[in-house]
Amino acid sequence: MKIQIEKALENLEKVILQADFEMQNIVRLNVYTTEHSELFKNFDVLQNWIFKHQIHRPQL
Repeated sequence: MKIQIEKALENLEKVILQADFEMQNIVRLNVYTTEHSELFKNFDVLQNWIFKHQIHRPQL
């Protein structure tokens, strides 16, 4: 699962950058899985990626 998450985020980053957008402008990111327990075991990978790109919850 860890490698799948890393690869998905790597691919997402490529698409966003090729479209001339910026990572920190992401306002929503949906994650779909059939293995919730495995996702949560590796959730730090997703959290670290979000932190690395300074993706924050928008202020209302």
